[in-house]
Amino acid sequence: MKVNINGLDINYDVKGEGKSILLLHGWGCSVKTMSRIADNLGENFKVYNLDLPGFGMSDEPERPFSVKDFAETVKVFMEKLNIDNPILIGHSLGGRISIYLESMVDVKKIILVASAGIKDEKSKEQLKKEQMAKGVKRILQKVLGNKSEKIIDMLRNKVGTEDYKNSSKMMKETLKLVVNEDLRFLLKGFETETLLIWGENDTATPLRHGKEMERLIKGSGLVVFENCGHYMFLENEFLFLKVINNFLGVEQNDK
Repeated sequence: MKVNINGLDINYDVKGEGKSILLLHGWGCSVKTMSRIADNLGENFKVYNLDLPGFGMSDEPERPFSVKDFAETVKVFMEKLNIDNPILIGHSLGGRISIYLESMVDVKKIILVASAGIKDEKSKEQLKKEQMAKGVKRILQKVLGNKSEKIIDMLRNKVGTEDYKNSSKMMKETLKLVVNEDLRFLLKGFETETLLIWGENDTATPLRHGKEMERLIKGSGLVVFENCGHYMFLENEFLFLKVINNFLGVEQNDK
Protein backbone atom coordinates (compact mmCIF):
# COMPACT_ATOMS: atom_id res chain seq x y z
CA MET A 1 0.00 0.00 0.00
CA LYS A 2 1.03 3.58 -0.56
CA VAL A 3 0.07 6.98 0.81
CA ASN A 4 1.16 10.35 -0.58
CA ILE A 5 2.87 12.63 1.93
CA ASN A 6 3.98 16.08 0.78
CA GLY A 7 4.38 14.81 -2.78
CA LEU A 8 6.18 11.59 -1.83
CA ASP A 9 4.59 8.16 -2.26
CA ILE A 10 5.35 6.24 0.94
CA ASN A 11 5.07 2.45 0.84
CA TYR A 12 3.84 0.54 3.89
CA ASP A 13 2.36 -2.76 5.12
CA VAL A 14 -0.20 -3.31 7.88
CA LYS A 15 -0.54 -6.48 9.99
CA GLY A 16 -3.03 -7.44 12.69
CA GLU A 17 -5.44 -5.56 14.93
CA GLY A 18 -5.24 -3.80 18.29
CA LYS A 19 -2.91 -1.20 19.75
CA SER A 20 -0.79 0.49 17.06
CA ILE A 21 2.91 -0.25 16.61
CA LEU A 22 5.06 1.71 14.17
CA LEU A 23 8.19 -0.03 12.82
CA LEU A 24 10.97 2.24 11.54
CA HIS A 25 13.88 0.53 9.79
CA GLY A 26 17.53 1.48 9.57
CA TRP A 27 19.62 3.00 6.78
CA GLY A 28 19.63 0.95 3.58
CA CYS A 29 16.80 -1.28 4.81
CA SER A 30 13.09 -1.56 4.08
CA VAL A 31 9.81 -3.16 5.17
CA LYS A 32 11.37 -6.52 4.23
CA THR A 33 14.02 -6.13 6.93
CA MET A 34 11.36 -5.76 9.62
CA SER A 35 8.77 -8.14 8.12
CA ARG A 36 9.30 -11.07 10.50
CA ILE A 37 8.98 -8.76 13.51
CA ALA A 38 5.81 -7.33 11.97
CA ASP A 39 4.38 -10.84 11.41
CA ASN A 40 4.99 -11.82 15.03
CA LEU A 41 3.74 -8.59 16.61
CA GLY A 42 0.74 -8.62 14.27
CA GLU A 43 -0.68 -11.49 16.33
CA ASN A 44 -1.40 -9.02 19.15
CA PHE A 45 -1.11 -5.52 17.69
CA LYS A 46 -1.86 -3.49 14.59
CA VAL A 47 1.60 -3.10 13.08
CA TYR A 48 2.50 -0.42 10.54
CA ASN A 49 5.76 -1.26 8.76
CA LEU A 50 6.86 1.48 6.35
CA ASP A 51 9.59 2.23 3.86
CA LEU A 52 11.13 5.53 4.88
CA PRO A 53 11.60 8.18 2.14
CA GLY A 54 14.44 7.10 -0.15
CA PHE A 55 14.27 3.42 0.79
CA GLY A 56 12.46 0.32 -0.42
CA MET A 57 9.47 1.25 -2.58
CA SER A 58 9.05 4.78 -1.20
CA ASP A 59 9.97 7.86 -3.22
CA GLU A 60 13.30 9.56 -2.73
CA PRO A 61 13.06 13.10 -1.31
CA GLU A 62 13.71 15.96 -3.70
CA ARG A 63 16.15 17.57 -1.25
CA PRO A 64 18.46 16.17 1.45
CA PHE A 65 16.47 15.15 4.53
CA SER A 66 17.46 15.82 8.13
CA VAL A 67 16.27 13.62 11.00
CA LYS A 68 13.56 16.21 11.66
CA ASP A 69 12.40 15.96 8.03
CA PHE A 70 12.07 12.18 8.37
CA ALA A 71 10.21 12.58 11.67
CA GLU A 72 7.82 15.16 10.23
CA THR A 73 7.07 12.81 7.31
CA VAL A 74 6.27 9.97 9.74
CA LYS A 75 4.13 12.36 11.78
CA VAL A 76 2.02 13.18 8.72
CA PHE A 77 1.86 9.44 7.94
CA MET A 78 0.39 8.91 11.40
CA GLU A 79 -2.14 11.70 10.90
CA LYS A 80 -3.27 10.41 7.51
CA LEU A 81 -3.77 6.87 8.83
CA ASN A 82 -5.28 8.02 12.15
CA ILE A 83 -2.54 6.40 14.24
CA ASP A 84 -2.82 7.68 17.82
CA ASN A 85 -0.38 7.19 20.70
CA PRO A 86 1.55 4.33 19.05
CA ILE A 87 4.37 2.14 20.29
CA LEU A 88 7.53 3.03 18.34
CA ILE A 89 10.16 0.44 17.44
CA GLY A 90 13.12 2.03 15.65
CA HIS A 91 16.33 0.41 14.44
CA SER A 92 19.43 2.55 13.79
CA LEU A 93 18.17 5.46 11.61
CA GLY A 94 14.65 4.47 12.66
CA GLY A 95 15.80 4.97 16.23
CA ARG A 96 16.95 8.50 15.43
CA ILE A 97 13.54 9.23 13.97
CA SER A 98 11.79 7.69 16.99
CA ILE A 99 13.80 9.95 19.29
CA TYR A 100 12.63 13.01 17.35
CA LEU A 101 9.04 11.78 17.20
CA GLU A 102 8.92 11.43 20.99
CA SER A 103 9.14 15.22 21.21
CA MET A 104 6.51 15.77 18.50
CA VAL A 105 3.66 13.31 19.11
CA ASP A 106 2.10 11.31 21.95
CA VAL A 107 3.82 7.93 22.20
CA LYS A 108 2.82 4.94 24.35
CA LYS A 109 6.23 3.23 24.56
CA ILE A 110 9.50 3.28 22.65
CA ILE A 111 11.92 0.47 21.80
CA LEU A 112 15.24 1.77 20.47
CA VAL A 113 17.15 -1.01 18.70
CA ALA A 114 20.85 -0.26 18.15
CA SER A 115 19.68 3.30 17.72
CA ALA A 116 21.76 6.03 16.17
CA GLY A 117 21.66 9.47 17.75
CA ILE A 118 24.85 9.76 19.81
CA LYS A 119 27.73 11.54 18.11
CA ASP A 120 31.20 10.79 19.43
CA GLU A 121 33.73 13.56 19.82
CA LYS A 122 36.26 13.39 17.01
CA SER A 123 39.81 12.31 17.80
CA LYS A 124 42.79 14.49 16.92
CA GLU A 125 43.59 12.08 14.09
CA GLN A 126 40.05 12.36 12.65
CA LEU A 127 40.17 16.16 12.86
CA LYS A 128 43.55 16.17 11.11
CA LYS A 129 42.21 13.97 8.29
CA GLU A 130 39.18 16.24 7.88
CA GLN A 131 41.40 19.31 7.60
CA MET A 132 43.53 17.55 4.99
CA ALA A 133 40.42 16.53 3.03
CA LYS A 134 39.10 20.10 3.10
CA GLY A 135 42.48 21.34 1.85
CA VAL A 136 42.46 18.86 -1.05
CA LYS A 137 38.89 19.89 -1.90
CA ARG A 138 39.83 23.59 -1.99
CA ILE A 139 42.79 22.89 -4.27
CA LEU A 140 40.71 20.77 -6.67
CA GLN A 141 37.98 23.41 -6.82
CA LYS A 142 40.54 26.13 -7.51
CA VAL A 143 42.32 24.15 -10.25
CA LEU A 144 39.37 22.33 -11.87
CA GLY A 145 36.36 24.53 -11.07
CA ASN A 146 33.03 22.76 -11.64
CA LYS A 147 34.79 19.63 -12.90
CA SER A 148 36.17 19.06 -9.38
CA GLU A 149 32.83 17.78 -8.00
CA LYS A 150 33.05 14.52 -9.97
CA ILE A 151 36.56 13.81 -8.67
CA ILE A 152 35.63 14.79 -5.10
CA ASP A 153 32.63 12.44 -5.20
CA MET A 154 34.82 9.64 -6.55
CA LEU A 155 37.29 10.14 -3.68
CA ARG A 156 34.43 10.12 -1.14
CA ASN A 157 33.18 6.84 -2.58
CA LYS A 158 36.61 5.28 -2.12
CA VAL A 159 36.97 6.23 1.54
CA GLY A 160 33.30 6.36 2.58
CA THR A 161 31.24 3.76 4.43
CA GLU A 162 29.27 1.08 2.60
CA ASP A 163 26.09 3.04 3.37
CA TYR A 164 27.58 6.05 1.62
CA LYS A 165 28.90 4.09 -1.37
CA ASN A 166 25.58 2.34 -1.95
CA SER A 167 23.47 5.52 -1.81
CA SER A 168 22.25 7.79 -4.60
CA LYS A 169 23.58 11.35 -4.80
CA MET A 170 20.55 12.72 -2.93
CA MET A 171 20.71 10.07 -0.20
CA LYS A 172 24.45 10.63 0.21
CA GLU A 173 23.69 14.25 1.04
CA THR A 174 20.95 13.06 3.38
CA LEU A 175 23.34 10.64 5.09
CA LYS A 176 25.85 13.43 5.68
CA LEU A 177 23.10 15.43 7.38
CA VAL A 178 21.70 12.73 9.66
CA VAL A 179 25.00 11.24 10.88
CA ASN A 180 26.13 14.63 12.12
CA GLU A 181 23.08 15.18 14.32
CA ASP A 182 23.61 14.56 18.04
CA LEU A 183 20.27 13.95 19.76
CA ARG A 184 21.40 14.01 23.38
CA PHE A 185 19.38 17.19 23.92
CA LEU A 186 16.19 15.27 23.12
CA LEU A 187 17.05 12.18 25.14
CA LYS A 188 17.37 14.24 28.31
CA GLY A 189 13.74 15.28 28.03
CA PHE A 190 12.23 11.85 27.37
CA GLU A 191 8.98 11.20 29.20
CA THR A 192 8.11 7.89 27.50
CA GLU A 193 8.80 4.42 28.89
CA THR A 194 11.80 3.26 26.89
CA LEU A 195 13.58 -0.03 26.25
CA LEU A 196 17.04 -0.10 24.66
CA ILE A 197 18.30 -3.23 22.88
CA TRP A 198 21.89 -3.61 21.67
CA GLY A 199 24.29 -6.19 20.31
CA GLU A 200 27.52 -6.32 22.30
CA ASN A 201 29.60 -6.49 19.09
CA ASP A 202 27.83 -3.66 17.27
CA THR A 203 30.34 -1.59 15.28
CA ALA A 204 27.82 0.69 13.52
CA THR A 205 26.30 2.06 16.74
CA PRO A 206 28.66 0.86 19.49
CA LEU A 207 27.36 -0.45 22.81
CA ARG A 208 28.76 2.63 24.55
CA HIS A 209 26.07 4.62 22.73
CA GLY A 210 23.41 2.38 24.21
CA LYS A 211 24.86 2.88 27.68
CA GLU A 212 24.91 6.65 27.15
CA MET A 213 21.26 6.58 26.11
CA GLU A 214 20.38 4.55 29.19
CA ARG A 215 22.13 7.17 31.31
CA LEU A 216 20.29 10.05 29.63
CA ILE A 217 16.77 8.57 29.42
CA LYS A 218 15.20 8.54 32.86
CA GLY A 219 13.87 5.11 33.85
CA SER A 220 15.04 3.35 30.69
CA GLY A 221 16.47 -0.16 30.59
CA LEU A 222 19.21 -1.64 28.40
CA VAL A 223 19.25 -5.26 27.19
CA VAL A 224 22.51 -6.46 25.61
CA PHE A 225 22.63 -9.47 23.28
CA GLU A 226 25.87 -11.43 23.57
CA ASN A 227 27.76 -12.37 20.40
CA CYS A 228 25.50 -10.18 18.26
CA GLY A 229 26.06 -7.08 16.17
CA HIS A 230 24.01 -4.28 14.65
CA TYR A 231 21.25 -6.61 13.43
CA MET A 232 20.73 -8.62 16.60
CA PHE A 233 16.99 -8.86 15.82
CA LEU A 234 17.91 -11.02 12.81
CA GLU A 235 20.82 -12.84 14.46
CA ASN A 236 18.77 -13.96 17.47
CA GLU A 237 15.19 -13.41 16.42
CA PHE A 238 13.62 -15.64 19.08
CA LEU A 239 15.31 -13.84 22.00
CA PHE A 240 14.61 -10.44 20.46
CA LEU A 241 10.90 -11.18 20.15
CA LYS A 242 10.82 -12.60 23.66
CA VAL A 243 12.36 -9.41 25.07
CA ILE A 244 10.07 -6.99 23.25
CA ASN A 245 6.94 -9.07 23.88
CA ASN A 246 7.79 -9.08 27.57
CA PHE A 247 8.22 -5.28 27.49
CA LEU A 248 4.86 -4.96 25.75
CA GLY A 249 3.13 -7.33 28.19
CA VAL A 250 2.60 -10.19 25.73
CA GLU A 251 3.22 -13.82 26.64
CA GLN A 252 5.32 -15.77 24.12
CA ASN A 253 5.50 -19.52 23.70
CA ASP A 254 8.98 -20.93 24.26
CA LYS A 255 8.71 -23.26 21.27
